[in-house]
Amino acid sequence: IDIVSNKPDVLTAAEYRQYAQENSIDITAFDKGANTSWFDEIMRTGISQNHDLSVSGAGTNNSYRVSVSYLDQEGVVMDNYQKRLNTRFSVNQKALKDRLDLTLSGGLNQRDYQATQTYHFVLAYNVVPTIPVKNADGTWWDSDEYDQGNPVRQMTYNKFPRKTGLLYVNGKATLKITNGLSAGINIYKERNSYDAGDYTDSRTRTGRASTGLASRSSSTSDKNLLDTTINYARKFGRHDVNVL
Repeated sequence: IDIVSNKPDVLTAAEYRQYAQENSIDITAFDKGANTSWFDEIMRTGISQNHDLSVSGAGTNNSYRVSVSYLDQEGVVMDNYQKRLNTRFSVNQKALKDRLDLTLSGGLNQRDYQATQTYHFVLAYNVVPTIPVKNADGTWWDSDEYDQGNPVRQMTYNKFPRKTGLLYVNGKATLKITNGLSAGINIYKERNSYDAGDYTDSRTRTGRASTGLASRSSSTSDKNLLDTTINYARKFGRHDVNVL
């Protein structure tokens, strides 16, 4: 559980009205009869969960291990979240009277997340607490004035999801040919992916100037590796020879 311990100290609606009265300030245009804590409206207690499961075993000439990890994390801001899935596996097998050693491993990592816009906090600072999130008729309150607007409406309509992925497989084989002489092969393949979406609604403070904006971008990158080796290692009396 994540809780914000130090929220910005701004006036409550009662303190705002009292200050205006004591200083003879007319706030009629700003007092809509509300008692809104804007930082409470855009923030929350973040509840997260993390699950891990692994299975492993072994025989005389083999072993294996499989693991899965899942994280579901809520940020302390309403539109901030992260979901992550990690899976891994590894299998080892020996054959030909332990002269051949085979290993296969791999994994899949996927992450879905969304970071909050810092502009939400600018609006939460600037909008007075006597203005409601929604009007009496159920419509959103909003404003076109400089650094004024409804941060809750911004979070509800504007979305900026991100997704990353990593998939990899690694295979290794080592063969002992004769005493001191061995050959090996190592194959590795990897794919990274990235996907980003941006949607700014024309009805929100940041989307009005551009009359709305939507975009989508993605990329992938691959890595391929092949290693083949021959290794000779022997000791002759006081001499130690190792040739790769």
